[in-house]
Amino acid sequence: MKQGDREVTEYYTEMLGLWQDLDLSCEEESECTRDSVRFKKKMENERVFEFLTGLNHKLDDVRSRVLSRRSLPSIQEVFSKVR
Repeated sequence: MKQGDREVTEYYTEMLGLWQDLDLSCEEESECTRDSVRFKKKMENERVFEFLTGLNHKLDDVRSRVLSRRSLPSIQEVFSKVR
């Protein structure tokens, strides 16, 4: 999904809705807590990348700053930096 003509807030809200639907349909059972934590972090990182790649080009500077960090912030932190 791309931001297109939408405001960042609208784009983010739509992405959150899609991710929530996916979370409900793909509940992951893990063998241990460590597996669950790793899985959640992996999903969070994938969502950060997905959100950032869908942003309009005028936000390239913010996207570059977020991606240049040693570890990726949460999707909520990324949204707060973008809007």
